[in-house]
Amino acid sequence: MADVSEVGSAAPLAVPIEGHSIDFIPLGERHGNPRSLFFIWWSSNMQMTTVLTGVIAAALGLSFPWALVAIMIGLLVGGVIFCLHSWQGPRLGIPQILQSRAQFGFVGAIVPAAVAIFMYVGFFATSNLLGGQGFTSAVPGIPLSLGIVVCGVATAVLAIFGYDQIHRWARLWGYLFLVVFLALTVSLFVRGLIPTKVWAFGPLAGGPFLLMISISAVWIISYAVYASDYSRYLPQDASASRAFWYSYGGGVIASAWLLAFGALLGVILPKAISSTVGVTLTLVGPLAVPMAIVVALGVIFTDTLNVYGASLCLLAATEQRRRLLGIGRPTRVVVISVISLIAVLIGIVGSSHFLTNYSNFLSFLFYLIIPWSAVNLVDFYLIQRGHYQPRWFFEASGPYAGVKWFALGAYLIAIGCEVPFMSTTIFTGPVARMLNGGDLSWIVGLGVAALLYYLACRLGFVRRSSDAVLEAGSA
Repeated sequence: MADVSEVGSAAPLAVPIEGHSIDFIPLGERHGNPRSLFFIWWSSNMQMTTVLTGVIAAALGLSFPWALVAIMIGLLVGGVIFCLHSWQGPRLGIPQILQSRAQFGFVGAIVPAAVAIFMYVGFFATSNLLGGQGFTSAVPGIPLSLGIVVCGVATAVLAIFGYDQIHRWARLWGYLFLVVFLALTVSLFVRGLIPTKVWAFGPLAGGPFLLMISISAVWIISYAVYASDYSRYLPQDASASRAFWYSYGGGVIASAWLLAFGALLGVILPKAISSTVGVTLTLVGPLAVPMAIVVALGVIFTDTLNVYGASLCLLAATEQRRRLLGIGRPTRVVVISVISLIAVLIGIVGSSHFLTNYSNFLSFLFYLIIPWSAVNLVDFYLIQRGHYQPRWFFEASGPYAGVKWFALGAYLIAIGCEVPFMSTTIFTGPVARMLNGGDLSWIVGLGVAALLYYLACRLGFVRRSSDAVLEAGSA
């Protein structure tokens, strides 16, 4: 169990359920150390969904060395974008998506909140299926649907306990996942399954290579929409550099390891493309049962982040001076339960054609997340320089009132500019076709959104929040 000095507790241990939801965390209740962020992002990536994402490289036809290069480029660049959001938590003391009210407006922020909810539920449903497969591998007699339900219930319970318990279990499970995946990796090598030719680069397929860079980048960037959710209780003066590097180390190292593991597994054992969990567990022979249970635990932890984040987003989207759902503990518990039920049902119904659906889901998510992240980061680091008035995030008639059309416009225009560069099995844009399926949409979306929003701010079309706060204070 983690040291209380690191993760702290906003409530007595006898009442472990978190009391806060989307409200501002008072400075007197701040606690913890940026070190805890390493375990959050390490444990969230040390699970089978990461392996499955790596297997996509083999499905695209990439050799292992080229897949590894693509994975590292995507993670190293995408990790910077993701980790720049980490310090926003201690600085502002509110959830990540709620911060969008400063850029998109009190009402306009519903748009990125809805995108985030879609992302959370989608990841929950797809990851939960892998957890269910882990349980059926451990206990072959139980149906897959029951395994999915077990994972879903466990996920909801941990999410209801909330922030401090999530941090404690991240540390505990982080060590467990290290041992398990180290054993799986070593087994892959010592069993003589890797032919020498695997290490040959071979000809480079440019399109699939660019697409794998994009997939790896979206894997790590997708965590940006809840980065602050797990750092918002840290002291306001927490080191920005330490928050960045602990998040970067945990997320990028774990992702690089298991994405590469999945890519190698898919190349040498093609059956892994259609049955990732089953093929992985064959590597450990008689230890397959306990390994399957740990695989399920890994999915439970990651899905806890998804349902916890989804609950905060839904509360942020419906909270209008607390006239709708409210934001207290009972409401948070109900919202988590309902979201978990919906995600479990989606996972059960949509279990067929899983790999194709999952790849399309990642691609679609990528197009929507990048422009939001660009607008949010430009506003925080270049325009406002971290200076916001927390109470305005909860005032429907304050400086963040209504819809900030220039931010929303920059966001939507950037998505539109991504279309020619999109590459999915459903739709491939003209530029992507010219690149043999290569996907550069993330670079376009990031650049267009950041540039348009920055210019709008510099030209005076977007008002500095700090100036509005000063004017309100002198009125």
